[in-house]
Amino acid sequence: MTLAPLALLPPDAAAQLARFWRYAALGGSSILTEELAPVLGGIAAHERRLGLVGVVVACAVGSWAGMFAFYLLGRWRGRWAAERWPRFGAQMNRVLGPVRRRPWRSSIATRFAIGARWVLPAACGAAHVPLPLYLTGSLVSSLLWAPPLALLGWAFGETAVLFVDRFKDYGAALTLALVVAVAALVLVRRRRAAAEAPPAG
Repeated sequence: MTLAPLALLPPDAAAQLARFWRYAALGGSSILTEELAPVLGGIAAHERRLGLVGVVVACAVGSWAGMFAFYLLGRWRGRWAAERWPRFGAQMNRVLGPVRRRPWRSSIATRFAIGARWVLPAACGAAHVPLPLYLTGSLVSSLLWAPPLALLGWAFGETAVLFVDRFKDYGAALTLALVVAVAALVLVRRRRAAAEAPPAG
């Protein structure tokens, strides 16, 4: 008979480990979910499932680490990335000039560059912005970005909880409506593509 690893730990240690993994998952997802991560973390803090300070730290560190990964990509594999993803490369090349002229401002802007949050860190790397300068600027950016969003989720936590409860009541109907809408959209696009396709032969 095998036991789950958490079952082998003392209750306090298991609870702390589970709590750590919640913060780690929240922080790790912040580079992909962006503003959603600190807002949801703030809601969890409102419900006392997480600590508000822990949410801010997790999201700030997670987004900072994610942006650093894109900096490294731009610095050491920028040309390969530009060839592999031409659209990404075109966007990166467009901002290289401004990054070289204003490396500090560009580093601070990394978390606030809506639509270029992956491109700008990569451009900082491709432009060889000094590592200490980039790490400091992007950390400042993350620390300015996470707290207001976490506080927003915490402040509106009760409203969010009420919305989720209401969604539970009508969730099946809303989900069905969404599925029907998506299916209709796919059907319309396929018919349009078939109508625009040149005749065979």
